[in-house]
Amino acid sequence: MTNSNYSRNTNLFKSVFLAIVVIYLTALVSGFESLTFAMKPLLLLPLLLLVVSSKGIVGKTLLVLALCFSWAGDTLLLLVYKSSIFFLLGLAAFMLAHILYIVLFRLKAPYKAISTKWNVALLSLIGLYLVILLYILNPGLGEMKIPVMVYAVVISYMLLNAVWASRAMQSRPANQLILGAVSFVVSDSILAINKFHTPFDAASFLIMVTYLFAQYSIVSAWLSSSLDEVVQDKHSF
Repeated sequence: MTNSNYSRNTNLFKSVFLAIVVIYLTALVSGFESLTFAMKPLLLLPLLLLVVSSKGIVGKTLLVLALCFSWAGDTLLLLVYKSSIFFLLGLAAFMLAHILYIVLFRLKAPYKAISTKWNVALLSLIGLYLVILLYILNPGLGEMKIPVMVYAVVISYMLLNAVWASRAMQSRPANQLILGAVSFVVSDSILAINKFHTPFDAASFLIMVTYLFAQYSIVSAWLSSSLDEVVQDKHSF
């Protein structure tokens, strides 16, 4: 993947992604439900095509599958109005996406990183978030308690591995990856609070803004990091 090809692909697909996101969010805020319904399955396609068309990507198949399961989750959640089973299916699709992201991040996050001193603070912070979130949600979970608890643990572990993976990257993609993972956690937390605790009007907008920023940031960080590795390999010869 050369610099020129990477730049051309990213500029094209990211511009298309941004255009679709702007139209979608505008329709969401304006209450055009039919347009948001029709556009939601299109949101991740530019990012997916960008990854598929790029070369020299570490864990490319894992990243493609994570985006595919995220797309499936987006689509399944559109059908919740038909049956609550679609919420469970959507939850399962996103959980599989997070598991794939975890496996992907492990490619850059050696297990020896777990023993480093800064992990005490990191583990404490993420663990505190998990405990507080589940404490807040618990009264309203009902029969969804176990699925939501499992999902919360998985996404927390995804965040942990994103931070570990960032230590093997240069500063810009590292920061972008962490921001993406944090935004994913924020998005899912807002969704859970809105559904199981306190519904509020701005929830849909906030969920989608943070979710789309998360996917964009993770993809951008991973592609940039892979490009950096290619450049470093060329300079080593």
